[in-house]
Amino acid sequence: MNITGEKIKGIRKRRGLSQEQLSAKYNLLGFDTSRSTLAKIEHNS
Repeated sequence: MNITGEKIKGIRKRRGLSQEQLSAKYNLLGFDTSRSTLAKIEHNS
């Protein structure tokens, strides 16, 4: 079970953000995070 991925996905969806939009927000905060990285985290890959 991937609790972290489920929480990130849930929050992202509640805020109406795509993975691309969330990764852009992370990058603005200084975290080097791509859309594919978020997909892997959300889907436990």
